[in-house]
Amino acid sequence: MFNNFQTLIASTLVSLVQLLSSPDVSAATCEAPVKSNIEGVVVCDLGVLKGGESSFAKAVSDDGHIVVGVSGSSEGERAFLWTEELGMLSLGVLPGGSKSRASGISADGSTVVGGSDSAAGWHAFLWRKDTGMVSLGEAERYTQTHAQAVSADGSVVVGSVGGTGDSGGKRAFRWTADSGITFIGTEDLHRDSAALGVSDDGKIIVGRVGVQAFRWTKEDGVVLLAPVQGEKLMYAHDASWDGSIVVGDASSHKRSKAFFWSTGGGSQLLLPPFKVKKAGARAISRLSEAVVGYVKGAGGGVAFIKEKGGPVELLGRLKDSGGYISSSASDVSADGSVVAGSSTGDLGHRAVIWKLSDQN
Repeated sequence: MFNNFQTLIASTLVSLVQLLSSPDVSAATCEAPVKSNIEGVVVCDLGVLKGGESSFAKAVSDDGHIVVGVSGSSEGERAFLWTEELGMLSLGVLPGGSKSRASGISADGSTVVGGSDSAAGWHAFLWRKDTGMVSLGEAERYTQTHAQAVSADGSVVVGSVGGTGDSGGKRAFRWTADSGITFIGTEDLHRDSAALGVSDDGKIIVGRVGVQAFRWTKEDGVVLLAPVQGEKLMYAHDASWDGSIVVGDASSHKRSKAFFWSTGGGSQLLLPPFKVKKAGARAISRLSEAVVGYVKGAGGGVAFIKEKGGPVELLGRLKDSGGYISSSASDVSADGSVVAGSSTGDLGHRAVIWKLSDQN
């Protein structure tokens, strides 16, 4: 899909070594997961930054080789980037900041987005090998911003502005290098809102307005998604490569369910073949339409994957000797063979990847 990927990733890794003075290189430990019903799947603990106790993976590149998220460290909470070759690396913080979190990654892994505190407040950031971490700035009266997702080529970033200390609640935004941060119209609905996902070309944005899922295009503006199978669609977390499919959380009677919504029909709730207390969909793969998320029952939460045309299947979690147990999937590679997320385990809460194929 990306002919120059090997050259690009080699360049990215070299720059990481130059930018980050103290990488925490350690190989991921992989094992057969607990509570999985998928034959051959393995779950890999990506570890933590030096001095940290917990980590969470939030996004993965198209080929499944680069993972980003947040980890504790001896210096505080830090956005991280992980590869098999270099292990987990801190992306640092904005000037004057003490913590950061990575939320999204471009298709080839060269662009990372998220949020970091700074001398000027909590700001959305964009990280690239040639620039390091750069603030996306502020918007009008808002001093706080956070980037949630990025288009395939890294040119369009979406997220929310507003937070503690800002009046009017959060507002969804779209950012490009030319336009900077611009609102997309959710503010006209006078409810707290956030952009959570974006199509490959950056022309379709999904998210929430209050507790109702929306889909945005320049032509139609903000369109609230209609109920599916009688369930209100609350949070739209991700969109397919062309924006024709949206996945997220639906709810009624205070119990959330994962949903799959499509412009071509076939919208449905993603119900596992067993009873659960709640569920949510977090991402859809670009090529295979595999949906990932979590289900929660009496035995705790478990990450799931649903391949196109297949049932909801459990990815399982790390082995745990006791206490609170859970796992959740946050993102999935383009072909659906690598899933990124987090799981409790004997060593605490860890960023993990599930491998469903020997090719990764």
